[in-house]
Amino acid sequence: MNRFFNKLIIAALVLLTFTGYSANKKSSNPKNKMKVRMVLFTPADVELPADYLQRYKDMADYSEVFFQKWMKHWGYDCKKPLDIERDIDGYPVIITIKGEQNKDFEGYKKLPVIRKEVMKQIEEKYKLSSKGQVWWILNYPKVKRGSRGGGNAMTGGNSFGNYIDSDEQIDRKKELAEGMHEEILLKSLIHELTHALGMGHIGPRDGEDLGNSLMGPVNRAYKKKYVNDSRVHLSEAAAAMLYKHPLFDGKNDASVLVRDVAVEGLKVKYLQNKNQFIISGKLKSEFLAHSIVVSDASKGNKSPYWHKAYVGKVKSNGTFQCVVSELNKADGELVIGFCFDNGAVTGNGKKLGLNNSGIKKQYTYTESGFQIK
Repeated sequence: MNRFFNKLIIAALVLLTFTGYSANKKSSNPKNKMKVRMVLFTPADVELPADYLQRYKDMADYSEVFFQKWMKHWGYDCKKPLDIERDIDGYPVIITIKGEQNKDFEGYKKLPVIRKEVMKQIEEKYKLSSKGQVWWILNYPKVKRGSRGGGNAMTGGNSFGNYIDSDEQIDRKKELAEGMHEEILLKSLIHELTHALGMGHIGPRDGEDLGNSLMGPVNRAYKKKYVNDSRVHLSEAAAAMLYKHPLFDGKNDASVLVRDVAVEGLKVKYLQNKNQFIISGKLKSEFLAHSIVVSDASKGNKSPYWHKAYVGKVKSNGTFQCVVSELNKADGELVIGFCFDNGAVTGNGKKLGLNNSGIKKQYTYTESGFQIK
């Protein structure tokens, strides 16, 4: 009986929905603040999936709980991660975009065409700026190679993924790569959203035994190496970089690029007895930083999805130290960046993002150990 009434409620919400901004109900959030704004794109001849309102709410709820859990696990205070735009009843405000062409249109096989139509309608029809927001966009029906995301804490970003039908519902108690969650590629959807927040790829670390990393390889590739492990976690490095993001710190103020960045006495030392790199130095900048993040881009990894990352604290006087372990017997480079209290993540003060701006230190491997170039 409860299931019957739940379906009636969902059906009623769908009937009340119309294509446009604040599709389900009026937003409780102002338009000018950075939010995660959820979008559903369908071609002109495709109807909206019947239970999309509940699916989007379940996605939003699961994502918030996931990030809150792992931010707390790593010691980063975060009471309201993501700041997803919701209506007064707690449902995500969904912008439904109807395409100009039918589903057999060749252009809809390519994300840039869909993105152009989505952003055009957002700006022209719904009078919202496509900039300064984080757009979480799903395509229905699914598009081949329909996953992509990118952005940063200053300008916002966008992510794309496929809406995949399922008779089951998202379950907060289940892992991201388990059961129905794997069927609808829930990890991939949140992975691309996290790209839109400014994160690059970060692989799992064996010594932590936490399963796959959210920003690591796809479920299929991970389970090929670690059979039957459906666990997924947010890495400590991703948590450090998200800690002061405007959608995580509660201030909701866009970060600014920290341009005056310099490192004094930067040293990378290899400890052969421990098989570790020790990175140390002193940060000089106009803003305080709370953490140093180092990505080990080893050629011994299959792809950047497996690159491991490490975190160290930056003291109030700017001094820092970070330990990089689990080294592969291969050449590579260390990519060094800093997480600032204003939300910026940069290594050189010229760009945002660890991979875009990190200080790079190359190393080589021989039988006698590692050498820093």
